[in-house]
Amino acid sequence: APELVDLLDQHGHELLAAGQAPRVWAVIAELTDPRLGLWKLRCATELGNSTVLAAVSAPADRSPSDALAWATAQLLLGDATEAQRLAEAIAADTEDEGLRVEAGLLSARVDLMMERSERAAATLAGLRPTPAHAFRVEAARCHLEARTSVPGAHTRIAGLLAAAGADPEGLLDLAHAQRLLGDREGADRVVGRVLASPRGGRTSLLVARRAARLRARLR
Repeated sequence: APELVDLLDQHGHELLAAGQAPRVWAVIAELTDPRLGLWKLRCATELGNSTVLAAVSAPADRSPSDALAWATAQLLLGDATEAQRLAEAIAADTEDEGLRVEAGLLSARVDLMMERSERAAATLAGLRPTPAHAFRVEAARCHLEARTSVPGAHTRIAGLLAAAGADPEGLLDLAHAQRLLGDREGADRVVGRVLASPRGGRTSLLVARRAARLRARLR
């Protein structure tokens, strides 16, 4: 196990980004070394499988990014209240601007799910996105605008969809916005873009599963 932990610490992120989470999980799922706890969490969040997530416990010692992964896991397991509580704590404590934005987006997504538009609006208005997060934040704002019938949402969505290299999670927010505005065919095309994206990075198995669920709702 020590050699495996060292190997994952050196190359684990590369393996997950390459879509190898199922293989990594197959190797570590039954092992009991507590040092593998973070890698179990990372794999489980990447896979987005509720059975796998239920088998993972919160690591005692985790970085803020791993704490955000744990918060995401709680949302996937159906505990939106706990997911939001954790995300808000991360946003309040971290000095990493990118992580603060990601935690804020998770909190806002919970409010959008719960149709708490005013809370979502306040969270999104308070975000100061880095260039790497700008698309995702604007897409979440479009989702909110569609839910609250803000004029001009169609135009803003079209502008974002024309952006090169659009982030898959942001695209899913835009697809939700199109569905809310009644453009089911457009939403389905955007979901198709997400599902056609190469694995790795933000296009994780989790994102692909979310896209597939949205497509099922659309059809």
